[in-house]
Amino acid sequence: MGERSIVIAWVLRELYNGDLKKAASATGFTVQQLVGWGNGTRTPHTSTVSRLMHHAFEPAFTVIAEFKPIKHDGTIKGVHNQLSAILKGFHTASGVYAFYDSSGTLLYLGKADGRLLAESYTQIKAKVTKTAFPRGVPKPSTRLAMVRYISAYKVNKSEFEDYGKHVEALILRIRKPPLNTNSGNLEKAEP
Repeated sequence: MGERSIVIAWVLRELYNGDLKKAASATGFTVQQLVGWGNGTRTPHTSTVSRLMHHAFEPAFTVIAEFKPIKHDGTIKGVHNQLSAILKGFHTASGVYAFYDSSGTLLYLGKADGRLLAESYTQIKAKVTKTAFPRGVPKPSTRLAMVRYISAYKVNKSEFEDYGKHVEALILRIRKPPLNTNSGNLEKAEP
């Protein structure tokens, strides 16, 4: 078996857990092609190996919810139940979430590492601290008083990269939501 077939066999086994249908769906190759390349009966091109590796390592970005209303019924438990319903099936996902006001303006952006429900719940009930409000406008005590919509996105992780961190940092630098205390730290590109 050639070197490229060895690499393909490893990628299929280790990164796709041997699930050839999943690998075929992600890459656009057929299961027959993957089997042939993986067992060495077909010789893959270098570009084939590159494409398979690219799809294995690219961050998957999945929309969980966009602009779902949050109603404040006066109890924090009611908010937890709403978040739980909105994030159903993704409570322990890694990703990013966003809080918006009644006009759809981004107020806060957060990142969760395998605890999407817990992180978003903690942050929606957090105190409003450093945000300046116009004179005469009462400052709300918690973010919940301002939030009317939530969006959430699952961002896959790899053992080498924290893609959610990069997505969060980029959006923070571009949008600068008023309830975030940092502006997104991105590493400078080297020439």
